[in-house]
Amino acid sequence: MRISSLVRNRGQVLPIAVVGLMIGCTVLLLMYNSGQKITDKTVVANAADASAYSAGIWTARHLNFMAYTNRAMIANHVGTGHFISYVGWIRYIENSLDSLEKIAGWIPYVGAAIRVAETYAERLADINEETAPIVTQGIDLLNGIYSAAQVEAQAGLTYFRLNKIMEETARVYDPDIRVNEISGMSGLPMTVRATLTARIAAQRAQIPTFVESFEPGSDDEGEISALVMRSYGSSQRWIAGNRGWKENFLVVKIHKTGSTTHTDDELTDWESTDRLSFATLEWDGWDWSTLAKGKATAREFHDDYRGIRRYYNLREDDPGKDEGLYITVYATKRQEQTRTENLLPLSRTDEQAASPLNASSTALVAFTQPIKNFGTSREEYGSLYNPFWEPRLVNRPNVAGF
Repeated sequence: MRISSLVRNRGQVLPIAVVGLMIGCTVLLLMYNSGQKITDKTVVANAADASAYSAGIWTARHLNFMAYTNRAMIANHVGTGHFISYVGWIRYIENSLDSLEKIAGWIPYVGAAIRVAETYAERLADINEETAPIVTQGIDLLNGIYSAAQVEAQAGLTYFRLNKIMEETARVYDPDIRVNEISGMSGLPMTVRATLTARIAAQRAQIPTFVESFEPGSDDEGEISALVMRSYGSSQRWIAGNRGWKENFLVVKIHKTGSTTHTDDELTDWESTDRLSFATLEWDGWDWSTLAKGKATAREFHDDYRGIRRYYNLREDDPGKDEGLYITVYATKRQEQTRTENLLPLSRTDEQAASPLNASSTALVAFTQPIKNFGTSREEYGSLYNPFWEPRLVNRPNVAGF
């Protein structure tokens, strides 16, 4: 009798075990689906950060390229000024020796030394006359190439080019991720959607107009001309000052003057002049005469010399040029594209289906000196004269709830 009672109690735990197994499977399934969504959410966030940073790197490199080419054009133009100064000075030396031979050529030994020096000066002058057109035209051509390259660099700063870079970067993380699509914002709260839409619309207009082209002279209010003058450095006296001397005696004065200057505000020519003047005291004052002179211009060797061509700098009326350029990315992935297991009779609500997995990230491309007051005692503001543009991710203030 006891044995038949045991037989009747067998299998009573099986329903409980089945229910427990179903609950366990459900929990595991929910954990799997939640894990997949968390993973995809993390991927979307990483893709947003990477896309924003990639766009920032692209922008910073283009701005720095413009800065490098601006510096190169200035250096080339100043180099032309040095070369024209040298050509004019050699002409002055040649003319001085010719005048000196007429005055002291009859003196033994002195006349012979003057003629030897004059021979070498003539040879040097001949070499300069032959190479000057090549050097002047070559430098001007190189500056023209730099100017054209800046136009190409500016064309690479369009919003659509940056957006393509952001999309390509995001799809490396997941081919289903979309970037800055207005349709992907439909499930967001109204305030968040309005903020993101406004930011994306603003950067579409700001990015391509962050820089603009200028012509040297009145167009840039003499900015590049002033920078050229500040770049002379230790050669200030030679190229722009007075590379001369003077000796004053009781009734005789000997003055040597020399300088190299621009002939116009557009920086389209250099003019070098060296002169040796002699004066004697007369009853009515000093009577000046020229003993020797030398003159040279850039356009003498290249009629179409233009010096610094049209160049790019930050747009003057851009209120954010000192703060930098913000690039915002809004990355989305539809929830139905997340790999989940729908084995249970559970379905997404319409609100869940309309709200994609999303993430927003912002990069700031800012002018950052590597060392505070780098190269100067004054603070330097953002410009395209130094290649100090760097990108970084920033926490830009956003609206609550996102």
